[in-house]
Amino acid sequence: MSTKTLLPSIQATPHLDKDSGEVIPAAYRAGIPRQYRFNASTGNLNLNGEQRITKAGETIQILPLSVRIFKDNLFEMGRKTWTELFFLNRANQVCHTLFHGYSVENLQSLESELYYENLALNQVILKITPEQRQNKALNSKYYIAKFDFEKASEELLNTQQAAIADFQLYRNETVNPEAEELLALNYAPPTLATIT
Repeated sequence: MSTKTLLPSIQATPHLDKDSGEVIPAAYRAGIPRQYRFNASTGNLNLNGEQRITKAGETIQILPLSVRIFKDNLFEMGRKTWTELFFLNRANQVCHTLFHGYSVENLQSLESELYYENLALNQVILKITPEQRQNKALNSKYYIAKFDFEKASEELLNTQQAAIADFQLYRNETVNPEAEELLALNYAPPTLATIT
């Protein structure tokens, strides 16, 4: 699959049948969305930790279908605050990515601003830009995600929501009844009470 079709989708076109104009259901195996990883060492997005999708520092744009901010000990990394975002790519597949650390703080700050604009994170196109930082003590460089937004069109919101109609969006590896939920939009793990 080409890198272009793996990029996040911010247009309605990939999710519509060219002949009928009907919305095509997205591809999604429950609990196993495609895994996109934000690499804080290299500042890019990749598929399964292998196929690079973006260049270092390149801005990507996604329309979150579901957003979750929570505290948990994921992957034996200790208890941290995490953000998981579910979105569609241009191949009409449900995808997922995780952020932690300063990147989450940046998203929480944006979410507070959106509140005063009467918007939610799943109603906007998120612009995610990896910004390079330097750890002088360790003489190393790393990236954190900075977030900006633009209001999504009603057509895009309606089309992508129709493409995931009746889906329960979650990732098996991040479902934990002991997690502390801070924010959940359209997140619905089957083993817990549905969070809205």
